[in-house]
Amino acid sequence: MTDALLAVAAAVLLDVTSTIFGLKYGLREANPLMARLQDRFPPGGWVVIKVAATAALCAYSWREQYAPAIWIVAAITGAIAVNNFRLIRRKRTRSRD
Repeated sequence: MTDALLAVAAAVLLDVTSTIFGLKYGLREANPLMARLQDRFPPGGWVVIKVAATAALCAYSWREQYAPAIWIVAAITGAIAVNNFRLIRRKRTRSRD
């Protein structure tokens, strides 16, 4: 189960990083809840909330010994990060033209 937690940590790091870069390139947050948190809290405040929520879900899954939930969180968060980087790349390519 430690591997699953490491995968989640890596995915969250990539998600937060790609979100920060995406916002700098003029992209917007697609998740309405996170968009509202970004508007309401100072820069970085939403990062703490995102990491805390993910950690709470993983802690609960760890306590219940339900590793598949942790892997699912890692997969979904990783897919979101990949999509974010794809959108950033597209935006950068278009801005060069």
